[in-house]
Amino acid sequence: MAGFRFQSLQAGRGLAALAVVLYHAADTITLPKYIGPDPTGLLAYFLPGHAGVHYFFVLSGFVIYHVHGHDRGAPAFSNFIWKRTTRLVPALWVWLAVVTTLLYLQPGAAAEAFGLRSVLQAFSLIPVEQEVVLKVEWTLRHEMLFYVLYALYVLYRPLGAIVLSTWFAGSLISHLADASFPYDFVFSPFHLLFLSGIGIAHVLSRRRIPAPHMMVAAGFVALAVAWLRDPGYRVDGLNGQLIGFGAGATLMIAGLTELDRQHRLPYSVLLGHLGDASYSLYLTNLTIISASCKVATIVNGKYGLPPLVWFCAAVATSVAFGWLFHRYVERPLLRMLQRGRGHAQRNREALVRWI
Repeated sequence: MAGFRFQSLQAGRGLAALAVVLYHAADTITLPKYIGPDPTGLLAYFLPGHAGVHYFFVLSGFVIYHVHGHDRGAPAFSNFIWKRTTRLVPALWVWLAVVTTLLYLQPGAAAEAFGLRSVLQAFSLIPVEQEVVLKVEWTLRHEMLFYVLYALYVLYRPLGAIVLSTWFAGSLISHLADASFPYDFVFSPFHLLFLSGIGIAHVLSRRRIPAPHMMVAAGFVALAVAWLRDPGYRVDGLNGQLIGFGAGATLMIAGLTELDRQHRLPYSVLLGHLGDASYSLYLTNLTIISASCKVATIVNGKYGLPPLVWFCAAVATSVAFGWLFHRYVERPLLRMLQRGRGHAQRNREALVRWI
């Protein structure tokens, strides 16, 4: 099963990234400094799109265990570190370089709001109390923490199992304590979503998941209920939102992966491409949406178009830019790094044979 490619997960990845884009566009375009409130109230229905983050976290736990569940030892450890780092860091660093340059070029308070320390924290992916350079980076910091702890499990399973178990237990009970940074970061309830994904992959590796259609339907209902009852954006606490979106994502991924394994799902080329570009889309969307809103504010003084029109324009611009960034930056970087590692490995093998 480790070599099986789940097409449904790639499509879901694309939809989750699109949901985040919809959330950011609806939230940003209606700010007073841009277009302002939406008189129709339609844009408010896109604000729960931050649920895409919950899907990403569950999916990350699934993928890590599905691909690396049987990895162990020093060679597997180095391979895991290489794969996870090259997947996350190169595209991030390129985009951070762009964003940092743009922020420094802005006059006044925008350029003075951050310094060298903030930039170094952004590039290092270490835990921070508040995002300054790239607002969406908070999720990547949690991802990196998960990768580091799982790497211990790959290197030495007894120790890694204890560390991961303690981490998940701490994340479960942390909402009971009034913890401050860095404890509220290290033991965030969001980490339980990684555990949900690991659980799906573990079950799937041993048996069939029963009633997958019913699971997908139940997951959709859970997501829909949480979406409609969304009380506002929160990233802390074991609240109903986290439980609702997390349970919905877990049930949907469990059902879809089983249906995918049974070849009972159609494949959408469009959603597949969107899934391929999901990381680039997630990285770049808020910056591009903010830039689109600045342009919209200037142009809207002349035309007076409703917020919904500018919302659609911002979403379309963000998706197009995200795909272009994936096509011409992220994907070439990954291929270059893979080729470089392959050449280095062949050179080491040749040297060993020569010695």
